[in-house]
Amino acid sequence: MLTHKYGLQSIAPMSPLDVEWEAFRIGIEPPIGLGKRKHFWRAAMLSWPSLTISQKGTIEKVVTNQVNPWMKECIQAFCSTEFAVRRGDTIFRSIVLTGCGGAGKTQAAGLYAIGWWGCSPKNSIAILTSTTKEMIRHRIWPVIQHYRNTLQNTLTGQKLELGHMLDSQTTLQATKGDYKHAVFALAVAHGETQKALHNLKGMHAERILLVVDEANGTPEAIFEAIPNLRKGCQDFTVIIIGNPTTRLDPHGRAAEPEDGWKSVGLNSKSWRTKAVSEWQIEGGVCLRFSGSESPNVKAGKNLYPYLYNVENWQAAQNHYGTFGYWSQDVGMWPPDGMSNTVFNEMLVERCEAVDHFTFLGPTITIAFLDSGFGGDACVLQFGELGDIGGKMGLQLSESLEIPISPEAEAHDVDYQIARRTIEECRNHGVEPTRFGLDATGIGRGVGAIIAAEWSPSIHYTVWGMAPSERPSAQNDNRPAKEVYTTFVGELWFGAREGMESGQVKGFSRQSIMEFCSREYEMIGKRFKIERKEDMKKRMRYSPDHADADVGCVEVARRNGLEIQGKVGQAQQVENLRSQKRSMEVLGIVEEKPISEGGWSSQDIRGDRESFEVIQWQ
Repeated sequence: MLTHKYGLQSIAPMSPLDVEWEAFRIGIEPPIGLGKRKHFWRAAMLSWPSLTISQKGTIEKVVTNQVNPWMKECIQAFCSTEFAVRRGDTIFRSIVLTGCGGAGKTQAAGLYAIGWWGCSPKNSIAILTSTTKEMIRHRIWPVIQHYRNTLQNTLTGQKLELGHMLDSQTTLQATKGDYKHAVFALAVAHGETQKALHNLKGMHAERILLVVDEANGTPEAIFEAIPNLRKGCQDFTVIIIGNPTTRLDPHGRAAEPEDGWKSVGLNSKSWRTKAVSEWQIEGGVCLRFSGSESPNVKAGKNLYPYLYNVENWQAAQNHYGTFGYWSQDVGMWPPDGMSNTVFNEMLVERCEAVDHFTFLGPTITIAFLDSGFGGDACVLQFGELGDIGGKMGLQLSESLEIPISPEAEAHDVDYQIARRTIEECRNHGVEPTRFGLDATGIGRGVGAIIAAEWSPSIHYTVWGMAPSERPSAQNDNRPAKEVYTTFVGELWFGAREGMESGQVKGFSRQSIMEFCSREYEMIGKRFKIERKEDMKKRMRYSPDHADADVGCVEVARRNGLEIQGKVGQAQQVENLRSQKRSMEVLGIVEEKPISEGGWSSQDIRGDRESFEVIQWQ
C-alpha cells in the first residue's frame, strides 16, 4: 500500500493530478488537507491549460482571465461545508444561482460538473437539464465538451481521456456502454417532460449531481423527481440556475430566504435559503450576481471575456425600471409595481389564484388548445365551469403538453395534434361547443382537421386580429378596441379580470410565471402587450401555458362565464360576435349554427341535473 500527500493511500502510484482530484472528492479538510475548494482549483489547474499559465514541472499556477471572481464565488459555494447538510453518512448540498444575464453561472456549473463527475466517474451521475435540446446544445453542453476535449496533465503536457462521449445523445459515459454512470444532458420542457421524468426515475448512484439550468422555465415535475433520485445516494448536490422573474416559479421557490423575502434587498449578495420540503431540497445558499457588481463593471474595463461588461451596464440604463432591467441587469426579483407585467405576485396571492373552488352543483368540462409553432409547446388546457354561489366560476385543471415530432412533415403534425386533442377531449367529456383553439399559424390547419373529424361547432380565436367591440372591463364600458391594440391583449387582460373578480382559479405555477413575465406598454391610451417573439428573446421561454389558460377563459366566456357587473350582459352579446369574427377572418363557412354558448340544455356528465339554459342575447 502506497501513502501519498494528505495521507491518501493506494495500491497503484498516483500522480499529483490524481492526488488533488481524490483529495477534492473526499473533501480533506485542514490541517491534513487544504479543503474541498482549494483541492478543486489545484486539480483543475493541473487538468486544463485554459485555466492556468503554467511553468512546466511545477504545481504552482497563475490563473488566467478565464477564471473570474464570480466563477470563484460559485465554486466556493459548490464546495462549501458551511451550507452542507449531513445526516448520518449522507451529505446534501443545495446551491441556487441567480442574477443578471452573462454572469457565467452556467459556465461555472459546467466546469464544476465535469470535475465533480470526472474524479470518480464509475460511482457518479451528473444530470444537467435545460428547457430544450437546442438550449442544452447552446448553453451547458458546450462547456462539458470543451473541458472534456481539452483535458491534459499540465505538468507533463500529456493529453488525458475522460469517459466515452456520445455527442448525439448529449451523454458522456464512464466507460463505453455504461448507461448508468454518466453525464446526462436532458431537455425537460416543451413536450420533453414525461420522457425526462422516465429517464430520471431510473438513475441511482452513490454520488449524484443535478444541475437545473433555466430553472425558471423548468416544469415543477422535474423538481418533484428529486426524492426518487436521493434514494441510496450518499453525496447529493443540486445546483439551480436562473434569472429572477417571479418568486412563485421553481427558481424563486428554491431561492426563498430562510428569514423571508423581506430579509433581502439590493445590497444582498448571498443568503441562506429555506428548505422546499415537497422536493426534499434542504436549505442551502443562494448567490446573487448584479450587473453593477460585475468584475468588468467595477474595473471600468472588460478584463474577463463573455462576462457581463461595461457596455451591458451602460445599455441597461436605457430601460431602467423595466422587467428586463430587474431580471437581466440588476439580477433581483422586481418589486411589485416596478415593472409593467400583466400579472404580479402580490395580485396572484391576493386573489388566491392557485386555489380551488367548491362548486355548488355539477360542472361542465371545457378545453382550449394552444397549438404552438416555431418551437413553442403545444398545450391543451382543461377547466371546470360551474356555480360558485350565485355566479359562475372557472377552475383551471389539468394541462397536457402534446408532443410534436420534429421529424414529421407539417401536415402529419397537424393530424397528430388534432387527433390527440379529439381523443383527450372525448376522454374528458368535452363537447365540441365547449372546446376552442387558437387558429393562428399551425392552429389553422389543426382547427380544420378537428372541425372535419369531430365537429364544426368548435370555437375559434385568431389572436392576431384586432380587438373586439365588447366592453373592455367591468369598470370600463369602452369597447375593447379603444383600450387594447390587439385581440391577444384583450384576452390576457380579460383573464386577469376573471382572476380579480374571484371567478377564475387554478392557475399553475408555470402559467403564473409566464403571466408575471409578459410586459405591456401604453401606446397613447391603449395597452399594447409584448409580442410573444420579443418575450421569448428576452426571457428565453414562451408563454405557452399562460396562452392556454387565457384561451380557456375565453371559451368559458363563450359558454356562459359572465364576469359579474353591469357590463356583463353587453359582454355576452360580444362573445358570440368574437366567435363569428374569428371565423370570418379564417374564411370558415358555417355548416350548421354555431353553438349559442351558455350552458348546454343536455345533462352534464351523464345523469347529472341540467343547468338552466342561458341564451346569447
